[in-house]
Order: sequence, then C-alpha cells, then structure tokens
Amino acid sequence: MLLSRLPKLKHILASTKELLLRSHSPSERHLSDRVKLTEHGIRDNDRDLLHVETRNMCCCETCFGKHSHQKTGQSFRTGNLHPGAKVTDIGKVSEHYVSLTWSDGHTGLVARTIRGEYGPEPVPTILDKYLDLSMRYNRCQEFWSAKTDKNSKVFDYNTVISSVGNTRDFLAHYMIHGIGFLTGIPANKEMLDIIADLKCGPIRETIFGGVDVVRFKPNPANAGYGSGSLAGHTDLNYYYQSSSMLWRTRLREEIVSGLTPSQQSQKSEKRDQTTLISCAECQYTTVSPGTDNDVRSHHTLMTMLGEDIFQISDNPWSTDTPLATYTLDLETRRQWWEAYLYYRAKVEDQSRWIMRKLEGGEVVVLDNFRVYHGRKEFGRTEHGQERMVGTAYVNWNHLQRVLLSPVEAEPCFLETEKH
Repeated sequence: MLLSRLPKLKHILASTKELLLRSHSPSERHLSDRVKLTEHGIRDNDRDLLHVETRNMCCCETCFGKHSHQKTGQSFRTGNLHPGAKVTDIGKVSEHYVSLTWSDGHTGLVARTIRGEYGPEPVPTILDKYLDLSMRYNRCQEFWSAKTDKNSKVFDYNTVISSVGNTRDFLAHYMIHGIGFLTGIPANKEMLDIIADLKCGPIRETIFGGVDVVRFKPNPANAGYGSGSLAGHTDLNYYYQSSSMLWRTRLREEIVSGLTPSQQSQKSEKRDQTTLISCAECQYTTVSPGTDNDVRSHHTLMTMLGEDIFQISDNPWSTDTPLATYTLDLETRRQWWEAYLYYRAKVEDQSRWIMRKLEGGEVVVLDNFRVYHGRKEFGRTEHGQERMVGTAYVNWNHLQRVLLSPVEAEPCFLETEKH
C-alpha cells in the first residue's frame, strides 16, 4: 500500500519543493499575482489586453527585430495575424515583461510597461511631452494674443541640428506656438538641405514645385509678388489639401513678416460663431501666382476634429463672395459675415502680431493650419535691388515621425534576454 502511494508522495514533495523555491523570490511572486487570464485575454493590474492584442504585441526575437524597429515575424509579413489565437498560459513575470504561451503554440514576451515596449529612449519624453502634442490637441497648444519671449524665441540652427533631442525640442516649440524662428543658417544651405537637417522631409510638392522661389516685381498681376502689404492669411490648397507646415526663408534682401494667431485663440469667446464658421462652406477662387491655373475650392473656414479646432483656411483676397450668394441662403450668410468679421478684427489687431524682419541666414516655420502670416509694405533701398523669398511645405505627419520615432540603430527594447 505504501508503494502504491509513492507516486502521489513524489508529486506532493515536488510541489512543496516548488513552493519553497518560490518563497525565496517574493518580488517575483508578487509580480505574477498582478497578471491574470480573463475571458477576453489578460489583465495586468488595471490594464486589460485582448487575446489578439497580446499576440500582436509579442516582442520576442522571433517576432520583432530589436534594431529594425518593426515586426519581423512570418505572421506579420503574410498578414496572417492568428485571429483565433488565445493566451493559454502565463509564464514568468518581471518588472517590464510577461512570458505568454498562445493556442497556436508560440511562446513569447509581451511588455508590461512603456519602457519595456519602447525601450529606455525616447519613450518617457515622448509620452510626457510629444504624443498628445503631435495629435494637435488644443489643450497642448498655446494660443497667444500678443508677442511674448516664448512665442518669438529664436533658435540657433547649429544647436538645433546638433542632437536628436534638440531637434525634437525645436519642433515641439513649433507645435506648441505654431511658429518657430531659426537663425545662423550657413549661406550655402538650400531649403532642401535645411529641411533634411531637421529630418522633416519629404517636401510636399505643389504646382510651384518642391521649393517656390518668389521674385518680387514692381507691378505684379498677383499681390503676392508685389511690394505692398499682404493681409494675414493661411495658404489654400494648390493640387489638393493645403499642407500644415510652411517654411519661409529670406534668399535676398529683406522680408518683413507679420504673424497673427488664428481664430482658435477665441474659441471660448464666441461659441455660437465658432460653430457657424465651422459648418458653413466658403467659396474661393484664385489664380495661382506665376501660373495660369484658375483654382476654385469650397470648404469651411474652420475644420473641427472632435472637440478640437484642427485647421483654419482663410485667404481673404481669394474669397468668392458672388458665388456664395448662389449657394448659401440669406440668413446663413448674414450670420456667417457677423462671425467672420468678429474674428477678422482679432486677426487685424496689430497688438496681437509678432513682427520680425528676417535677416540673411534666417528661416521662419509656420503652422499653416493655425497661424496667419503676411507682410508689411517694403521698399527698395538701392537701385537694382531684388527681393526674393523661398517657400516650401511639409506635412504634419513628417514631424510626428521625428518626434515619436526611436533613434536609428539603437535597440528598441530593454534587454529582453534578461527576462
């Protein structure tokens, strides 16, 4: 009878030994208690993950390249993401990772923390400073109504490009205030070189090409080419939707740039009017500078993204008022003009402007979805003097890439083999 009970005793002894061994690792036992299987996947503290999410988040050496910063497993290359795979077992749990086994037979690692998921750099900075900002959430942006030391700050070009951190800080400043000034740019630097140095490319092509070099004329057909003042505006679409990031540099002689805040800064003052100008569509007609292209478009002056004001499209000399009288009823037009003139008065209030004369080796970067830009009158100081400005556009998502991407050639994860 004793012999018949031996296997059972061996099992009890083995279990006791395992418990004794575990008793020497109280922190490990404490961590393992935090990860539980659920009907839908796993729960780690207060964070719930679906089965399909855990399988898609596996960061073992088979599924994810530490230096390539992308999923490398066969399932991700073929698109077969094992939709039916479920977590069948929870293995070792450490501070940053948990080992899981799925019903498809794979055993791997899923990160429990942000640092485990993205590595020691640059994630804490990303989440604290950049992630919400890159989504254009109004709560992360500063809507200025006057020039301040912060919104008019001038950055040294060589310092900005000297490190990834400095570049990100400059772009974050631009995202917060909608404007950024760079100085100290070497004379041999072209616009393409500058944008490449800040890793913000590729440039958004328009009907003017990649970089539009505008030469100003005494009696131009288009006001943008003259020497007179130019009202505050945001650039409209050329081929398709206008770009969010506008780069402007002085190539020869002088530029006086007057910059005003967008209507976003008045969001809380006239809620009903804000609603109106974000619903009623405006009509626009313009002949693009230097071309014979007659561009017509219609869109709202303000575009909302949920509760956030996403984009301002306002170019007063291109508004097609006659066409609007055919497309909108009288009462809508009356209310629209009341709202528009209220906001336009804010834009034209010079106490709200930032004015800066760009010198050689300077660039201003503008948020074309948010900040009005224009110029004051200027005159020639010497016979034969020519005034030129270089302009280029970059998409917002290229800035997101710079802010949120890991540093190239550095491991994306912490040392997972130590798990």
